[in-house]
Amino acid sequence: MLLRPAHAPRLLRAIAMTLLLAAAGLPAPPSAARADGLPGHASLQAVGPVLPEAIPMAWMHPIEVTAPDGEARRFAEPLSRYRISSPFGRRTHPIRGRRHLHSGVDLAAPRGTSVLAIAAGTVVDIQQRQTGYGCYVVVDHGDGYRSWYAHLQAFAPGLRIGSRLLRHQPIGQVGSSGAATGPHLHLEIRHDEVPQEPLALLHPAPPEAPATIIGIAPAWRANAAPP
Repeated sequence: MLLRPAHAPRLLRAIAMTLLLAAAGLPAPPSAARADGLPGHASLQAVGPVLPEAIPMAWMHPIEVTAPDGEARRFAEPLSRYRISSPFGRRTHPIRGRRHLHSGVDLAAPRGTSVLAIAAGTVVDIQQRQTGYGCYVVVDHGDGYRSWYAHLQAFAPGLRIGSRLLRHQPIGQVGSSGAATGPHLHLEIRHDEVPQEPLALLHPAPPEAPATIIGIAPAWRANAAPP
């Protein structure tokens, strides 16, 4: 039977939700005749709420990075000791006073603490600014992953664009350059330029824990410049 165009999107969403329920170990909804004349498929109301179409389902789970030996791993810690002073997500900016998307996590640590690369990679950007991220480094790890280290006090000796780094190799020192209220490391991890939840990638997490906040990708792409 050919589906009319008006029915196809709803049927596809219903099938997708049924597959999700099956993957989660939940019973699929019973087959039922629909008021719109399509027999053999449960209505959307019977299936349950449908995830927003703008959110790719792959972003609903933590992202794992594959090590050379084929085993999944997480990124390494960038500091030996720290305190989380501002988590990833929407917040009121401590200096500008406006609501915005905090695209990374702020890790408070003593000034001068060594900042380490969270994975092997290549330095693709180094900047020294008076505002915003201040002194920061961007490292490309391949497969679409890049890490950002902002508000540094100093860079590691000899560090420059094109430098190849090993996992846990020093990048610089914790500082408060740019728009900062105190010494800390602003760490970002982006995948295909979309910010991810850094702590979900630094620490093991249960499968149901999201790696990003729902709706972050549309919000980020609408204003691509870092807040």
